[in-house]
This record gives sequence, structure tokens and C-alpha cells, in this order.
Amino acid sequence: MSKYAEIRAKITELQKQADEIYVSEKKAAIADIKDKLKTYGITAAEIGLEKKPVVDKPSKAASVKKAAAAKPARKSKATAKPSAAQFVGPNGETWGGGRGKRPAWVNAILAAGGDMEQYRVK
Repeated sequence: MSKYAEIRAKITELQKQADEIYVSEKKAAIADIKDKLKTYGITAAEIGLEKKPVVDKPSKAASVKKAAAAKPARKSKATAKPSAAQFVGPNGETWGGGRGKRPAWVNAILAAGGDMEQYRVK
């Protein structure tokens, strides 16, 4: 048997031992915790294992109405203005530069190794 196979066999055996020890220690820990809970009369709610009941919480609809009444009406947002052309392509196409996806003609120029500075509006 090779060293690698021997080591893998040892790892497998040690993993089995570790799993067995884990299970037995977990059982002991659970028994210890249960004993302490019983001895001191601790409830699940006291240690945060139960959800606390909601006491007299107003409905969401009521809070939304109240908030709407308290705030003044919001102004509508201004529409986005198209940016001025910063680049003009070989066929007269324009591009504002930097907003959104690049146009196909820009990608074609860059893919061909071209420099966009020669297309910049002066």
C-alpha cells in the first residue's frame, strides 16, 4: 500500500472517530443544558428561543395613512436631459460618452484598435 493510500485510510478512520465523539459530546451537552433549564426554571423565551408576542401594534395601513398625512406632497422628479454629444462617429452618429451602454459604432472602432480621441467634438 502506498503512503498516500495509508494516509487516506487513517484520515477516514479518524473522521469516523471524530463523528462518534461529536455525537456523544453533543448528547452530553444537551443533557447538561436540559438539566440546568429544569433546575433554574428557565424558559425558552427567557433565552431568546421563542418569538415574543406583538403587543398592540398598529396595522401597516394605519401607519401608512398617518405618514402620508404628515408629509407634504413630493414634487415630481425632473426628466433626465440628454447629454451633449462628446463624440461624433464616421457616419455622423453622436454619443454623449459615459452614460449607459456604448453604441455599436464605438465598440467597432475600439475593437479595430482605433482611438476615440480623434472622434471627440472640439
